Amino acid sequence: MVRSIHFLLDSVSFMNMINGVAVYPRKKFCTDQGCIYKWVQPDDPFFEQFGEVYFSSIVPGVVKGWNLHAKLDANMVCVVGSIKIVLCDRRPDSSTVGAIKEVTMGSESYNLLHIPHGVAFSWKVLGKETALLGNFATEPYEAGELTKIDITSAEIPYQWDLQ
Repeated sequence: MVRSIHFLLDSVSFMNMINGVAVYPRKKFCTDQGCIYKWVQPDDPFFEQFGEVYFSSIVPGVVKGWNLHAKLDANMVCVVGSIKIVLCDRRPDSSTVGAIKEVTMGSESYNLLHIPHGVAFSWKVLGKETALLGNFATEPYEAGELTKIDITSAEIPYQWDLQ
């Protein structure tokens, strides 16, 4: 069974979540000149170490992923648009192995999603606006660390609407 989680939070949320996955509310300060989106500070509870930071844009109608990291933990935010991220716990020793969760996030509900290594994820835009997703990773990317799984693969029992 897939559970959908839509975040408009005032505090960290672990309820009905995959073991080790958490959502942290982030601060956003807006004026008539634009917004500042706070992302990561060294005293944040999820902060382990700096690996690299990157942004990934995604256009409507596209599904990215499945991505499965062997070492890297992801700390993702969506600063433009809105996205749905689907998570699947692939860690054999996890208490939530096989669990699948849907998470909706975006610039209007600005939160950080912490995804530990061993949890596969895939995402798509909600709406008609290109979305911009940022990742503050705990490790720099290295060849062989990331496994890509086709979004139509039976390895992950989730079916994206590809229309």
